[in-house]
Amino acid sequence: MAQILALTHPQLIAAVGMHSAPLFGVSRSAVGAYGVMQHGSTQALAPIDKLLAKTPGFPGMPAILITGDDDKIVRPINQLQLAGQFLRLNHAATQAPLAPLPPVTKDFGRTSKQFPRKNSMTVRDFATGSKVLVRSVHIARLGHAWSGGDDALPFNAKGPDAGKLMLAFFSRHRRKQ
Repeated sequence: MAQILALTHPQLIAAVGMHSAPLFGVSRSAVGAYGVMQHGSTQALAPIDKLLAKTPGFPGMPAILITGDDDKIVRPINQLQLAGQFLRLNHAATQAPLAPLPPVTKDFGRTSKQFPRKNSMTVRDFATGSKVLVRSVHIARLGHAWSGGDDALPFNAKGPDAGKLMLAFFSRHRRKQ
């Protein structure tokens, strides 16, 4: 829903954040959506090209994308393809240089016999100059759950705080009035 709102009202939204998100605009049914969540799409850029053709002067939409490496519901292929969608939305194909920065891995949590799992994240930024257009965050050993949430609740897990990551990203983007 966040991506639909951001892409239909880009003049109001400065940046968008998505956690465990499927691709935009590539399925029209529940069965199709499940297939996309599992395998991605061979037509990932088609809905973006259609949107850009329909909306000349699209202002771009910076995005932070967060996923867990162990997500069996919305598999990580979606995040890779979402990054491509948002790079296209930000007109990155015509801007140079555009290259991923070296990944930065940060470790969170405790490791011991009682807590053997390490929650690390890998961050890849795609930028034009000093402006980050797309931030891709992969969290190790995270399934289909909100990272940094109360792990006593369903679909929440210990790990890097996704809310804080998103707020930090949003604080660097503003829409000019």
